[in-house]
Amino acid sequence: MPFLRRGLRGLSTATLSLFAFSVSLQAQSDFFSRKLAAGERAGRSFFPAEGCQTADLDSHLRSPMPATPHLLNCGTSPADIPNSPPCARESARASGCNSASDSATQSALESFGKKGQSIFGARAGVLEILAAGNACTTWFRDRAPDPARLFRTLSFTVDRKAIDYVMERRGSGSSGVFVNPYVATVVQDGGEFQNVALNAGGAFFRTSATLVRLSKEGGPLQFHGARTLRVGPYMGNTLQAQITTLLHELGHVAGLLPLDTNDVNGQSAANTSEVLRHCQPEIESTARHRWLSASR
Repeated sequence: MPFLRRGLRGLSTATLSLFAFSVSLQAQSDFFSRKLAAGERAGRSFFPAEGCQTADLDSHLRSPMPATPHLLNCGTSPADIPNSPPCARESARASGCNSASDSATQSALESFGKKGQSIFGARAGVLEILAAGNACTTWFRDRAPDPARLFRTLSFTVDRKAIDYVMERRGSGSSGVFVNPYVATVVQDGGEFQNVALNAGGAFFRTSATLVRLSKEGGPLQFHGARTLRVGPYMGNTLQAQITTLLHELGHVAGLLPLDTNDVNGQSAANTSEVLRHCQPEIESTARHRWLSASR
């Protein structure tokens, strides 16, 4: 899903970071963007480091830090070390594997603190949906005979170095184009045992982000308060938004959704709409059920 390496943690730090970014915009030489090819699998090479530079602002803003060693990103290192796949491929159908998978994943996510708890809760919600006979599960079965098993093989990374603010690009008119921080990313059509990278500053974990305005004519970047972050119709940092995000990424893993990396034409939003077309009733009922259970 649908995407400065430093967040705006304080005004002085933000000013320095944005000044550095402004300089890099003018030089057009310090941008990094990750390019994934549809159908490429883990273990195969992607675009080489010398192909990473781009002057495309939208590509830069939507490009996460690499989540796994095989995702080449101009030689940068991973934001976090991914947790190990929860079940060995040859034993994925063995008795007790599901329970062991959930336990291993929970243990791995504990290192992420509250963010890990959020991931695990959303993961449990997705598994609750995929374990039942419903329209959402039927949709995933078009490409994955056992979508719950496929989802259980996924691991998760929290990307703490990605863009965590909204950039508004303004032309000569009064309206602007808003580019949100990416929410999550995974290898397109990658199949089992992929890593889902979740932006620590994106809508999976946050309800809003600082709005920064960039004029077409150039000049200094300007702060303009905050802007709400959403996943489809859902406010960021809600269980509905988080479950939708993970189902969206599973859609990429299974090859049900087209590639939307470096999205500048609304493909990521269109993919989320497709997920909701098949899964929205289950997303909302599962989130409601889990919220009621937790509040008792």
